[in-house]
Amino acid sequence: MASSTRKNTMAKSDDKQDGRVLLTGGSGFIASHVLDALLDAGFSVVVTARSEEKGKSVVESVKPHLLSYVVVEDIAKEGTFDNVFQAQTPFDYVVHTASPYHLNVKDPVKDFLDPAIKGTTGLLKSIKAHGATVKRVVITSSSAAVLNPDNHAKVYDETHWAPTTFEDAIKHPAKHGYRASKVLAEKAAWAFVTNEKPNFDVAVINCTYVFGPIQRNLPSLEAMNASNHRIRDMMQGKMRDGILPTRPVFTWVDVRDVALAHLRAMTVPKAGGNRFYVVGGHFTNKQIVDIIRDKYPSLAGRLPADAVSDLPDDVYNFNNSKSREMLGIEYTSLEQSIVDTVKSILEAITPRQVITQTITNDDYTTTAVVTLGPGDPSSTPLDSPSDSQGSSGLSSAGIGILIGSIVGAIVLAILVWMCCLRCRMDNYDDYETEYDRDYDIMQPPPRVYVRFPHSIPPPIVPTYTAVPIERTYTSNGTARRATSSYIIYDDDPRRIY
Repeated sequence: MASSTRKNTMAKSDDKQDGRVLLTGGSGFIASHVLDALLDAGFSVVVTARSEEKGKSVVESVKPHLLSYVVVEDIAKEGTFDNVFQAQTPFDYVVHTASPYHLNVKDPVKDFLDPAIKGTTGLLKSIKAHGATVKRVVITSSSAAVLNPDNHAKVYDETHWAPTTFEDAIKHPAKHGYRASKVLAEKAAWAFVTNEKPNFDVAVINCTYVFGPIQRNLPSLEAMNASNHRIRDMMQGKMRDGILPTRPVFTWVDVRDVALAHLRAMTVPKAGGNRFYVVGGHFTNKQIVDIIRDKYPSLAGRLPADAVSDLPDDVYNFNNSKSREMLGIEYTSLEQSIVDTVKSILEAITPRQVITQTITNDDYTTTAVVTLGPGDPSSTPLDSPSDSQGSSGLSSAGIGILIGSIVGAIVLAILVWMCCLRCRMDNYDDYETEYDRDYDIMQPPPRVYVRFPHSIPPPIVPTYTAVPIERTYTSNGTARRATSSYIIYDDDPRRIY
């Protein structure tokens, strides 16, 4: 993740501390930013992950830090956290972010209720039994545990509770499954503290819709957090013909503010025993579209041209003064959050390609091997194939024949060109251009023009970027190698080298 997208989680001098933290759900969206905040503040962190693969991915995704992982396959399993506290060096704090949220609900108990409720109470039981050094537990809850969509309050704050029940989740899992899991898990946590009187206290973060830079090592755009889906869909042109309604939630917060709230709720002494309704402001899908169009004009063609604001005149309000005053949160603007989110998505879809190209100059011939990155080859393209082809009206078969013909012509031209090049090299006198270590510095670099296949989004704004390229060539039958800074002509400025 680019450093510019982490600026709000960078710990201030007042946040610099030490101590050992257990962070559950370490591969999640919010957890990835909480991890940044904790490491920046100087804490040693152990993250939980559901598999060795995910644990290693989290640890390898950040710069060297005091970071490790432990596998917890099923947080709903009784006693699953016991071994974490028995086998690990004692912890000072625990941040519990692990709780599922997705849109494909099959079994509300298995998908939402058990992991949230049993995962939370099981963790608290393990801490009480085996984590005598833990001073505070911070739990990630949600505005779903605060809001009452069927009868909104005029102004929401930490005193409000959603009325959703276990029975609501069973009867209407798609509508109430997640909401019930957050309400009941949080209530269970507060009840545990009241009834069990453990050696630690608890603080809870109730965050609303969360936008912001996507987490590192995202396997595909489909795997990103649900709140950011609308931004992704706008960028992919899925709302080009009409913007979707903003409802049911009209409040949002930046994930870096959420991460900082977790850090401060953990370290500010008087934060213990408190809920914090963490919300940055109101938003509509039209506002997001307008920001993307203004800040990323190259994406304008994918956005709806006549979006209309659907913010209700009587929209519910919120009071976030507690998080501002007690935790010192200065909320990120919607514009900054959307700009950084779009940037992170564009970086994630940058495909990695290796392009080999031969360049002939008056003095020498080189073969440049260009590696373009840093994206994952499996990343989802911003466009579908039909978008990349434009509106030519050709059938799939016709496009295939056309592409095949073009590729064949290019291959034939390259073969002819290579034959001519070989003839030239046979008569080439290399004596005057014997390899010099400073040669690449003294000579102006050749210009390498790179064009991309149709699977990559279409050209937007031409840019020129200097990148290091390994150059190999032959001198008097001896292989030579040097590294130069060549100019890459890229049709698409979204690719980051």
